Amino acid sequence: MARLIESLSRSVELLSIEIEHEEARTGVYNLSAVTYPVLARSLRARKHNLRITIASLEAQFHATEAA
Repeated sequence: MARLIESLSRSVELLSIEIEHEEARTGVYNLSAVTYPVLARSLRARKHNLRITIASLEAQFHATEAA
């Protein structure tokens, strides 16, 4: 499970880079702006979901270790 968590964490890092790139490409950094890139918005949602998944997996991993 540790490898999965590590892999997902790396995916979060890559998504952060992709978001930064898309924001820089369009010149729009304000998430609430109407012109904020759709791609960056969807990447942010994916990143958020991965963070939730990682937190859940870490909790399960630590519970398993404690048992």
